[in-house]
Amino acid sequence: MRAVFEGDEKGLEEMIKRCKKGPLLSKVENVEVTYEEGKGEIRNFEILW
Repeated sequence: MRAVFEGDEKGLEEMIKRCKKGPLLSKVENVEVTYEEGKGEIRNFEILW
C-alpha cells in the first residue's frame, strides 16, 4: 500500500500513528515514512484499487 498525505505536522503525525495501528483485526508489520516538501496538490481523498 502507498499513501500520500499533506498537512500540518500534528495532522501528519496522527495519520502516521493510525497507519501503524491499522484497522481492527489487522496486523501491520512495517510502515516506512518519507518526508518531502508539500506541493499543495492534494485536495481530496480517494481509494484507488
